[in-house]
Amino acid sequence: MDAASPSACPHCFGDLTSTPCPHCGWRPGVDNPAPALALGTLLDGRHRIGRVLGHGGFGITYLAWDENLHLRLAIKEYLPRDCATRAPDGVSLAVYSGQAGEQFAYGLDRFLEEARALARFDQHPGIVTVKSFFRAHGTGYCVMDYVEGLTLKQYLERQPGGRIPVEQAWRLLAPVMDALRAVHQAGLLHRDLSPDNIYITGQGRVKLLDFGAARFAAGEHSRSLSIILKPGYAPEEQYRTRGKQGPWTDVYGLAATLYRAITGTVPPEALDRLDKDELVAPSQLGIVISSDQERVLLKALAVRAAARYPTMHGMQEAWGAVARAQEKPAASVPRPESPKPPSVSAAPASEPEGASPNRSGRFGLGGLLVLISVLALVGLSQIDETDDSPTPLRPVSPDLISGRYQPLGPDGAIIEDTTTNLQWMRCSQGQHWNGDTCDGEAAKLTWDDAMRQARGLSFSAWTDWRVPTKDELLTLVYCSSGQPKWKGHGCDGDYERPTIDQVAFPNTPDSWFWSSSPGADGSVSAWIANFYDGSGGNGHKSSTVCVRLVRAGQ
Repeated sequence: MDAASPSACPHCFGDLTSTPCPHCGWRPGVDNPAPALALGTLLDGRHRIGRVLGHGGFGITYLAWDENLHLRLAIKEYLPRDCATRAPDGVSLAVYSGQAGEQFAYGLDRFLEEARALARFDQHPGIVTVKSFFRAHGTGYCVMDYVEGLTLKQYLERQPGGRIPVEQAWRLLAPVMDALRAVHQAGLLHRDLSPDNIYITGQGRVKLLDFGAARFAAGEHSRSLSIILKPGYAPEEQYRTRGKQGPWTDVYGLAATLYRAITGTVPPEALDRLDKDELVAPSQLGIVISSDQERVLLKALAVRAAARYPTMHGMQEAWGAVARAQEKPAASVPRPESPKPPSVSAAPASEPEGASPNRSGRFGLGGLLVLISVLALVGLSQIDETDDSPTPLRPVSPDLISGRYQPLGPDGAIIEDTTTNLQWMRCSQGQHWNGDTCDGEAAKLTWDDAMRQARGLSFSAWTDWRVPTKDELLTLVYCSSGQPKWKGHGCDGDYERPTIDQVAFPNTPDSWFWSSSPGADGSVSAWIANFYDGSGGNGHKSSTVCVRLVRAGQ
């Protein structure tokens, strides 16, 4: 795909075969919101700006297209909103005068220094690779690998109650802790740990994003900290102009992230805890956690830095000691059926940062188990499209849409059928989910175009979307008359059209939809379902038919 081609979407750089964009929903006339750079802006003579990936008090991160290498990248622009704004030319920055100007210059130097330092970790599996950095238009830019997937925050939002079991959360965060130890040993800190800055890639790897050197710079030179710090995740020393920060600062942020992952709630803000500590222990919230594990977590979340583990290694060692103790039977009991672990106290508070990594935190067999567990979490397995047998059903729940459908993510653009474990786009290709319904008209594509567009499509951070098999498509047919259907037979009696759950899949055309299964005529036809009457049949591949994409669920 050539980003200079008129067939490329300027928002996501996918093939723009129809509007709205079938990949991201972009429409002509829609641009990035101010003060972000406009779509199509060219930086450094090679980086074409696309959609905004994220923004905060000190910068904006964009999806970009490298016109030399022909690949997607992420570019972070240094733009502290208390110190500068976008100039009238729409590209350069207008820096405020006085102290704000001094803060801007100091922060910019630190921004570029940290980009240079992080580039040394290009081979670390837990850190997003920094490709390059440069100055332009009165500010600085950091060019990084673009990784597709979803943030830990997005992943947790998809889980029941917004949380996951304790052991699962610890395994998921283990690569993050290893990455932080490497960064700390190089004399750097992250300073902005939260579920927003931990990423689970499409390959199941966990990576650390968005280091906060600029935040530290401003912390020493500015009183406007409320725009920088994330309440609940930032320790008290980050709120003080001269608060001493170190690895213990990231220990707090990591522990707060772990607390959020296992309880579904964010810890109280650190400054509020200084006045009156109302942090609720996970066990008091009904979370299954051992008393020793909870002791380690609460020590890492201590309000005062002196009471925390001073290093990430210290926290890992303390947790590892608990895990090893729980694996052993009590010495005083001769081989009981269910051995009870002895009570184990937390590890000493002080551990040397340069100490060798704990065995459970290193890669190898343990790392492989972590990766396997994360792959299971993210749900990257695919269903065999050659299997023509009906997908087995699981019991339904009355708390779901029609007792079976569960909307996913913060905007609900994806829905999971809990009876088949399949995740569907709620809108047909060509339509756009606005948060409540599907806008626009469904696109009609030939079978070849439908299959081609599905390959490599990125939607809601997933890249394994595909055209469903015929039996998968048939599971969506709903006959409101109550008359059953199966294997191509349509609805009977007095039924509503379209023959699909209209709450789960609003604004669905009462028309034909492609499957990936071959038709009776082999290579020239494919099986199609008709959501006018719930029937099925064969369609010539040159016909133009609607498409709804699916992926395997978790």
